[in-house]
Amino acid sequence: NTVIITNDKAFAVEGGELFAYSLADGKTLWNIPIATNYQASPDVFFVSGILWIGGQKNPTAHDPETGKTIKSLAQVVTGPMGHDRCYRNLITKKYFINSKTGGPDCMDLKTDAEYPTAFTRATCSVGPLPCNGLIYAPQHPCACYIEAKLYGFNALAPPLPAARTP
Repeated sequence: NTVIITNDKAFAVEGGELFAYSLADGKTLWNIPIATNYQASPDVFFVSGILWIGGQKNPTAHDPETGKTIKSLAQVVTGPMGHDRCYRNLITKKYFINSKTGGPDCMDLKTDAEYPTAFTRATCSVGPLPCNGLIYAPQHPCACYIEAKLYGFNALAPPLPAARTP
């Protein structure tokens, strides 16, 4: 099960719930239900002072002090898949990265914009690697959405800005 430790709290998945514990005295501060992920452990992330959970529900930001919902990202699944892959979802300071359309779908944490990449897969149980402003997707045996999948080791980048003319 997932455990996240911050300076003053521990967040732990226990069964179908997420618990927040005080590191000072071990007391339970709060607990909320948490959804499992398809073929992987529930998603729990602590980024920029906010606790994010994912799984089969929409990614949701929670106040780490109270557990109350701050924000939920409603993804519009444009296909071809309808559930996460066989690896855990990811998060960066800018994006919640899940795989509901089949590949690493980037959901902007501030603007709610979506950038699905259904044509990209990653290694089973490991998934893609967001690093250096890119998403690395290693070779994989997946046959999901085979009509459009990328082969080989790929590094995905955002589009380059349009060239400026003087």
